[in-house]
Amino acid sequence: MRISKEVAIHWDRRWANDPGRDNPSRFVEGAADYFPPPPARVVDIAGGTGRHSVWLAELGNEVTLVDISQVALGIAQSRASDRGVEVMTVWRDLEADGLLPGEWDMVLIHYYLDRNLLIATKKALAPGGLLVFCQPMELNRDACDATNSHFVLVWGELAEITAELDLEVLVQEVGWSESGRPEFRLIARRASCQ
Repeated sequence: MRISKEVAIHWDRRWANDPGRDNPSRFVEGAADYFPPPPARVVDIAGGTGRHSVWLAELGNEVTLVDISQVALGIAQSRASDRGVEVMTVWRDLEADGLLPGEWDMVLIHYYLDRNLLIATKKALAPGGLLVFCQPMELNRDACDATNSHFVLVWGELAEITAELDLEVLVQEVGWSESGRPEFRLIARRASCQ
């Protein structure tokens, strides 16, 4: 594995200083009507300290949380234990190593952007599998500064991403996060027979 030490150290420090929220985002919670029935095999990509993973496990799913931060994974395990559920945690450099092998009933990507990995999720979904994706965006490239333009979506990318994924789109919208930031939201399903 080719873990980027600088990235791992950055996120370890970030999570050590602020373990983040422990409840799911409004968007992910609101997407529950589309979720496959439990016990679904769910992977939470760059899931941090487990705000979504633990909740998904409480719903009866078999959840794997993938993140580059050992600190985040430890916090997620502690949260899962405190709430009496199991979450498998995997330390992985997603940019270098890509998705975990296997087919998933649901792939959740909340606030992590690797455009190649996002497109690869189609192959990671089991037939009938669900992609739940939410990412901050700027409404135009001029509003993006050079330090974050790689990590936010711009309006023109939305149609391209949806077309490349070639999934049945159930929800595609621009909404507002709890902090008032614009975000792109996508819920899409792979066909049952492919």
